[in-house]
Amino acid sequence: LQLGLEAFELDRPVSDLALRPTGTFQPGLVRGPSTWLLSRSDGASWKVVNGLQARGIRVDVEGGGEGRFVVGPGNEEAVGSLFREMGVRPASEVIPEAEPGRIPSTEALQPLRVAVYRPWQGSMDEGWIRWILEHYDFPLTELRNDRVRAGSLAEEYDAIILPSVRSRSILEGNRAGSVPPQYVGGIGEEGLDALKAFAREGGTLVFHEGSTELALQAFDLPLEEVSGAARASGFYSAGSILRLSWNPDSPLTRGMDPDGVAFISSRALLFGITGEGSGIVGRPRVIGSFPEEGPLLMSGYLEGEEGLFGKSPAVEVPYGDGSLVLVGFSLHNRAQMVANFKLLFNAIAGS
Repeated sequence: LQLGLEAFELDRPVSDLALRPTGTFQPGLVRGPSTWLLSRSDGASWKVVNGLQARGIRVDVEGGGEGRFVVGPGNEEAVGSLFREMGVRPASEVIPEAEPGRIPSTEALQPLRVAVYRPWQGSMDEGWIRWILEHYDFPLTELRNDRVRAGSLAEEYDAIILPSVRSRSILEGNRAGSVPPQYVGGIGEEGLDALKAFAREGGTLVFHEGSTELALQAFDLPLEEVSGAARASGFYSAGSILRLSWNPDSPLTRGMDPDGVAFISSRALLFGITGEGSGIVGRPRVIGSFPEEGPLLMSGYLEGEEGLFGKSPAVEVPYGDGSLVLVGFSLHNRAQMVANFKLLFNAIAGS
């Protein structure tokens, strides 16, 4: 379920099934000059894209539909080499050079520039997010407090991810006298202003779980946190896989199944839209929400599901020329919820 695969329950011995061999698989086999359309829904496609960009090879993005990645002819050797390194070929369509009419309209994918905030207090969530991005070969930068305070973040990054760290820890960090001087403090008001400027200038800020507190407290968003009402009505989950509907009209969900899943515990945060926004703050857009009726439970234990019906744990808010993405639950569940990695990847790629 966490891989985004459809699961079936066997009601008879495996020996009774009609199985057939898959044949010989050659992941690095590329025949003739071709254009490759790599499915955004396949995580391996992102690994190929990052590998090609690291080699200085241009990658385009399909203008409509799923937004597939397009690799033009003349790059067969590099594509085949990456397939062999991975031992897998991503879901893709191959268009021979002789059939250019089948190639969709595209635009260039800019080099992906992403940073993950890393506090001196330590964050397990930061470690998992960093591991995921490194596993898929994203060119990742570690962002410490002093670099945030220095400002001009949009000159170096297009997306900044703030892992599950509470607002006070981000702003204030360690107390003086509790650690050596170089590890004292957080980003402070100076760093907060730098994050706001980054988003205003076109950057994407991704707030994950605990760090959404900072977005709600400091960015004047027309949102409220409504999780308390759900818990008061009896909602409880120790950590279960629930149905979650992804908004198919959001660029952030390109390549994702609209009938999705999420790992939800009782500490999940739910967001209610309170207004249209004003000034540089636009109207929030729902990225994902729980269905209006149950059952929601797919695996685990759940009480009071009614408190979740129609509620949204993931929203996007336009902010100046950029955007803020708030995800109030563990998007990755310790790097196991592979089906939802694409939301993070889409945010980094500017959708």
